[in-house]
Amino acid sequence: MGREGLEFHDYICKNTYMCKYRSTNLQRLRQIESFVYVDVFRTGFKISLDLSNSLANCADRGIEVVVCFHRGADPEPDSPQCRVAEAAMAYLDAITFILDQAILTVHSSRLHKLAEIDEVRLIEGMYPIEPSNDRARSILGCNTRPETSISQETTCQGENEVILIADTGLDKGYGRQIHDSFKDRVVGLYGIHGSTADHLGHGTHICGSAVGNGLYRGVAIMGTAPRAQLVVQSLWDMSREGLPPSLRPPYHLFTLFNPPYKNHGARIHSNSWNENMERCQLGYTSGAQVVDAFVWNHKDMVILWSAGNDATYGSDGRIQIGGQIGGEAAAKNCITVGASESKRPEIDIQNRAHQKNLPDIIATRRVAQNRSRVAFFSSRGLPRADVNGCVRVKPDVVAPGTFILSRNSLVNYEPPEFPNDQGDWCYKSGTS
Repeated sequence: MGREGLEFHDYICKNTYMCKYRSTNLQRLRQIESFVYVDVFRTGFKISLDLSNSLANCADRGIEVVVCFHRGADPEPDSPQCRVAEAAMAYLDAITFILDQAILTVHSSRLHKLAEIDEVRLIEGMYPIEPSNDRARSILGCNTRPETSISQETTCQGENEVILIADTGLDKGYGRQIHDSFKDRVVGLYGIHGSTADHLGHGTHICGSAVGNGLYRGVAIMGTAPRAQLVVQSLWDMSREGLPPSLRPPYHLFTLFNPPYKNHGARIHSNSWNENMERCQLGYTSGAQVVDAFVWNHKDMVILWSAGNDATYGSDGRIQIGGQIGGEAAAKNCITVGASESKRPEIDIQNRAHQKNLPDIIATRRVAQNRSRVAFFSSRGLPRADVNGCVRVKPDVVAPGTFILSRNSLVNYEPPEFPNDQGDWCYKSGTS
């Protein structure tokens, strides 16, 4: 292809490639015997199926979208960027340009105009982001003798590892006293939107499950890697006037993965959040592509993603397989984690306490009874088929995710459902 003036850009499907071609004479390429089909990249291919499905039968309205450019598009704000603004009928300074993407609000009736820009590769919607262990260590095999005191006889402790948690923050945040569970092991705190304090409690609980090492009622409670160092990226955004606080990752995930990788040596990156799929199942999004590309180019990096808490059931109590995992969790090169039940026979709480409208056979089960059973809420695959018709198996693994005891943030605006007496520990469930 290179001899014919084609510059390879991307693999599409079997024996089909996307290339850059500076000439306009496609007929010359069509006469080459080994080329079966040659055409321009059609505008209909550029609007993602997720976005098309979500807009079906909807009136014209303003929507927030991500516009992805082909590799090598002019990065200066005078070429495709100006045409994007013109096509969207938007001011240039109202559009965020970062790396090979543009983020803007546009009327749905103008999407076809954006798709007509030659440098545009993909247009997809932006969807709301949702946050998706003493017993857990034994179930995961982190203790050599699970029947002994959890404070002793452990083999896997994460020493010399740096684990990064991208979530709602950590306890009181930067410059404040952090829980003793993380004492002297927090090597980096990033406030993506300013604050690093955890006002939701989700991030602190996740950090405790991963690297915590503290005492609860005189008993040592440890996460799965109690000697690992910790880097936290707070994605919690309270800065947008007139809008409720929400979990909001950076527009381009490369800017989430790369700084801690370079600055702190973080080689394990955990993400316990997912895009809302209430309207439709997301496919292989640009975010999933960034995950795969980063791991491919940094082969010593492990990126983990929660499967989500969106399991659905039929009236007969059977789990509905498919339609529940998508977006970054469907990436090829990440480890997607579902939830299994913990084993806490002393907990007499049923699944119905966590979720309404469950079939009776599911609703009446106790939440932490059978460690060999997938948790009732854990999203199941299969992800949506790719252009080759191939379907990946997800999640990749499951780990204990019901009634997990871990640290609670001391500045939590929303008190946890199952706290301890002092409020500094709590139980939570989820694929996080």
